[in-house]
Amino acid sequence: MRYLLSICLLFVMTSVVHAQKIPTSDSFFRMELGPVQNDGIGNLSEMLNRLHDHSYISGEKPVGSGHYATHRLNNELREKYRCSVTYITGGWAFKVPYLNVQFTIEDIIKRVDHTLPGDGLPVRDWNDQPSYLLDELAAYINGTIVGIEAGLGNTSTVRMSARNSVILLHFVQELTVMSKEAGYSHADELELFFQHYLRVYNTQIAPHV
Repeated sequence: MRYLLSICLLFVMTSVVHAQKIPTSDSFFRMELGPVQNDGIGNLSEMLNRLHDHSYISGEKPVGSGHYATHRLNNELREKYRCSVTYITGGWAFKVPYLNVQFTIEDIIKRVDHTLPGDGLPVRDWNDQPSYLLDELAAYINGTIVGIEAGLGNTSTVRMSARNSVILLHFVQELTVMSKEAGYSHADELELFFQHYLRVYNTQIAPHV
């Protein structure tokens, strides 16, 4: 598993520029959600305290709780701000316009290395909504981080979540490339989104799996 992650991550690292810091002055793209109670048990506590409805993650273990809490929080933020919003840990979220592009998730997957074992991911269920890849990447990254914080870094559940994070990094990278090729006006924001999560994977996940 470590070998697979290393090979996949090497492909990502050698095909993009070094990650840039997200510009805090760009209030449209990156927004701070404000303080919230944190019970001192890491990112999961913060996410749960931001949610209005916890039933979506009832009974889940740490990795699943972090994953599904991200999906639920993204839904609540989208309803509030009426645009595509993806929660990142630390009380921040990305606001990205809905993707008005003429390609599908299946088109993206076809252009990515076919050796990547992506068939187990549910992304094809959202084939005509490429922006769903952003949501899914955030959920896997956040879920993996929550598992590591819970001391589960050496478990198969965390390793699988980390592996899926790498696969989705490939997909989002290709989404960015195809958006630029199509002349999508917010492709640069997608590039920063990808670079942010590449940096998060390298610093908060890779050293622990």
